[in-house]
Formats: sequence, C-alpha cells, structure tokens
Amino acid sequence: FISGLRKAKIKYKKIVLYKTIAVKKISTQCLTQLKKSQIKIVLIYSAYTAKLFLKLIKQHKLTGILKHTCILCLSERIASTFKDKMPQQNIYWSYNPNQKSLLSSLRSINKSYKHQKIQLFQPGLKTAKFSVAIIHHLLQPMFV
Repeated sequence: FISGLRKAKIKYKKIVLYKTIAVKKISTQCLTQLKKSQIKIVLIYSAYTAKLFLKLIKQHKLTGILKHTCILCLSERIASTFKDKMPQQNIYWSYNPNQKSLLSSLRSINKSYKHQKIQLFQPGLKTAKFSVAIIHHLLQPMFV
C-alpha cells in the first residue's frame, strides 16, 4: 500500500495506531485440546496469523493434527498460506472477506460436527463448549 502511494507521488503521513505482538508458544490448555483433537475448526483472520499458526504448530511438533483440523480463512488469499502444508480438503475460506461471510461459512462447516463435543479456545479466557478455535488471538494488539 505504502509503495503504491510513493509510486503515485501521493503525500501521506504514517500514524501508528497499534503494534501486534505474536505469542511465542501455544498455551498448555490449547496444546492439550489440539492433541486430543478437541479443536476441529480454526478461524484465521490474516496471512500473518496463518504463518504464525503454522510456525507454532511446527514448533510444538503438531503437524499431524492438521490432517484432522479444518482451517477456515477470511479470504482465499489467506487460505493460500496453507497450500502444500496440509490436506487441501481441510482448507476453507469465506465467499467475501468479511466477518459476516466468515461466520456464515463457519455455520456451514460446523454442521458436520454437530454431534461431537468441540471446544472453543481463546487464550486468556476459560474454555467454553463451542465449536471453533479462534486463532486470531495469537496476535495481541498493543495500542501506542
């Protein structure tokens, strides 16, 4: 984006509203749930989060869980991060890159898991009985 502004010789002022700081490891609670296949669907909101998720999965030697986990991305571009990293039939993306479309896609995918107990994991929150792990919380916004 910035390079496009420069190329078009458009003057701009960069104002940093927040920084994101990635977690360095997956919590014990989330690791346990991943190993027990209790997390069936993972929502990914950005390409950066997708790369971070793959890095953490590799770091914790959990690449095998990707065979049994659905990845639902906000867009097809984000989903392309997972190409060659896991079975393609487990990768989904919303029709439109917005939350409403993403949640609609989640409802469709979630129907296939309706008879299973599936956990929701959000770092820093207590576990609840829902059906998706929201991994965008791997990034913690730090307002400046």
